[in-house]
This record gives sequence, C-alpha cells and structure tokens, in this order.
Amino acid sequence: MSLGQTLINLQDIDLDILRLKKSIDQLPERQRLVKAVKTHKELQQKLNTIVGKRKDIELDIEDIQEQFKDANEKIKQTENALNSNSDSRLVFNLNRDLAGQIKRKEKLEFSQDGLLEELDKYTQLEEKAQAALQKLIEVEKANTEAIQKHAAQVKEELESLQAERDGEVQHLSDEEYESYELVRERKNGIAVAVLQDGGCSVCGAQFNEGQLHKIKNGEEVSTCPSCSRIFVRPELDEEAEE
Repeated sequence: MSLGQTLINLQDIDLDILRLKKSIDQLPERQRLVKAVKTHKELQQKLNTIVGKRKDIELDIEDIQEQFKDANEKIKQTENALNSNSDSRLVFNLNRDLAGQIKRKEKLEFSQDGLLEELDKYTQLEEKAQAALQKLIEVEKANTEAIQKHAAQVKEELESLQAERDGEVQHLSDEEYESYELVRERKNGIAVAVLQDGGCSVCGAQFNEGQLHKIKNGEEVSTCPSCSRIFVRPELDEEAEE
C-alpha cells in the first residue's frame, strides 16, 4: 500500500473515532437527561420550599391547639369559679373573663380553619411535586441506561478502530507519523486532502494549470498550497493498488 493511501486510511479511521466520541454528546437521550437533571434540580428546590411551608403551617396549628387547650382550661376554671361564687361583682368579672375566653376560642378556631385549608393546599402541592419528581427520576434512569448502553457499543467500536489505526501507523515512519499528527492538531482533526475537481477536497481552493501540472507530475504526497494540509493524489494510489 502506498504512503498516500495509508494516510487517507489513517485519516478516515481518525474521523470515525472522532465521530464516535462525539456521538455520545449528540445522543437525544443525553439531551433529555441534561434537561431532566436541570428540571429535577428546579423541582427539588420548589419541593423544599413547599415542605418548609407545610411544616411551618403544622407548627402554627400545633401552637393554636396549645392555645385552644389553654383557653378550654381557663373556661373550665372560670365556670367552676362561677358555680362556687355568689358575689355579684366577682360574678360579673368572671362572666367577662368567660366571654373573653370564648371569643378567644372562636378566633383560634377561625385561624385554625384557615391554616387547615393552607395545610391541605400545600400537602397536595407536595404530593404533586413528589409524583413529578419520581417521573423525572425514572426519565433520568432510562436515559442514563440508554447512554451507558451506547457508550458500551462505542467503546467496542473504538477498540476495533484503534486496532485498525495501529495497523496503519505501522506503515509510517516516525517522521511521517509525527508530521501527520502535527497537521491534524493544527487543522481541527483533518490533516489529509486529495485532488478533487481540480482543487483541494478540504479547503476547496482551485488550482491553475501550472499548479495542476506540478501536482500531477510531482510527488505522490505533498502539501496543499492553499491550506497547508498533507496533499495526496488518489489516482497514484489507484495505480499503486493495481
């Protein structure tokens, strides 16, 4: 196999390797996973806020229940005092205290009713958020498994391509391989160009008659006068294979 064909084969393998590595990032499942993770984080923050609000309401209800208990105790004490006293002035004061405690209970009951409604609201919101979060977890799991499966397939293909690459590299001298790698690094992974329709297959530059004559009658492997990539004449490769 000629040097030119070896370089072309090597570049084809390298481009396949690059494509495979990029394929993981370009997977629809990966995009869905990124979106799900972002939504999960946002929903978790909302859920934390809801849970915090729900707990605050529960504490307020507990406080009201303690106050309600205190009011009932004072009403009981006041009623006992009324039953055991006949002094008109004392009875008047006791009745006033009793009315105050009863009014206090009514306010507490009204506040508690409002808090219970709020508690029901936030409990439902929490349940919905938990359900949505569970769905997101399932989405994350399914897409993660799909990515892992694809990654395993890619790994297998990469190992096969790497073996092919190693075989092609063996046909190059150290100097030739170093030159290829240097150009590949400088040219975003595409180091080799071929003559195509009177120009460079990569940068698209068209050659004049003098340049075409020089290329066709020069070395099989040269340098593109426009983009400085390694330039190969495919027709010479064909002749070499024949």
